[in-house]
Amino acid sequence: MAIPIGRFDDRRSPHGDDGEDFQEFVWETLHSGHFDSLAGRYVRPHFARGKDGAIDHVVEGDRDRIVIECKFFGKNRSDEPRADWKAVAETLGTNLRQIAAEPSKLPSIYSPWFQRDAPVTGYWFCTSGQFHHEGDQNALRQEIIQFFATLAQDRPRLDHLTSINVRVLGWDDF
Repeated sequence: MAIPIGRFDDRRSPHGDDGEDFQEFVWETLHSGHFDSLAGRYVRPHFARGKDGAIDHVVEGDRDRIVIECKFFGKNRSDEPRADWKAVAETLGTNLRQIAAEPSKLPSIYSPWFQRDAPVTGYWFCTSGQFHHEGDQNALRQEIIQFFATLAQDRPRLDHLTSINVRVLGWDDF
């Protein structure tokens, strides 16, 4: 018998607002061992709302880290999950470019992006939205890869982001 899979916002008992609940759900899933590629790594939760440097969780390895960004995508929205990435990219790009130009003004929420001893080598964009076609999910992944490559090319202090490993996870991936 097939188990019916609904949407995240159709869950039985929400704890808080949808965004907070989805962020916690992603952390629990990452922490549970669901993704083999995270084995042996520490999944550090960040549950702060608002300004977070586009970092909702961090997966730490011995020599590197993976940044996790979580976006709740409600069922009543008429756009696509890509719209959430566009908003993140605009804010993150602006802030990282400004900080790279003025290194003496490095806010702590953005410091992981600039660390060389344990650089960010991965970025996972997690959405409760669904991708209607594999091509849509892959196109978003390529867009994010290009974002980081361009950022690294424009700002030498971020050149370690040139070959960042990007994953885009939609609701069906959880």
